[in-house]
Amino acid sequence: MIRINLLPTKRKKKTQPVATYLVTAGVVTLVFIALAFFANSYMGSRIDDLEATSAQNKRLLVELDKKIKEVKDFEAINKKFMDRKKVIEELTAGQSLPVRILDELSMKLTDGVWLKTLSIKNEKVSLAAMGFNNSEIVDFVQDLKGSELFKEVVLLGTTKAVIDDVEVFNFNISFVVGS
Repeated sequence: MIRINLLPTKRKKKTQPVATYLVTAGVVTLVFIALAFFANSYMGSRIDDLEATSAQNKRLLVELDKKIKEVKDFEAINKKFMDRKKVIEELTAGQSLPVRILDELSMKLTDGVWLKTLSIKNEKVSLAAMGFNNSEIVDFVQDLKGSELFKEVVLLGTTKAVIDDVEVFNFNISFVVGS
């Protein structure tokens, strides 16, 4: 015999088991943990790479600072050398001018005229001399004016003097040395 219950009964609602929620939450949690682990590993390796690059750059900076110091030292030595070279060239160039002036003066001197002092400043020459008479002094000045080396020859003045009972004339001349 079959029995049939016609009375209404309470039906149980179909609920999802708690285990499904737990499994889903566990899987999601594991995925997040895995992602966090991989992100941490990636960032850690990236930080290590950046630190290694930073250390390498610091070593390179130290080497470059040494090279910069060497270059500055070389430039200082080179500047000293160039300054000395310039001084030597100026002295060498300046050596020939007094020699040329004295050579030209010695050729122009007469027997009755002799030099006392000679000063050369840049290309201007001043000399003090003595002569026995005015005509010899005038001849000497005219010879200087005829020289190709001397320009703007000017007799600045003469004064009469007596040296050991001999009458002489002191005179000053200025001129410019040309090329």
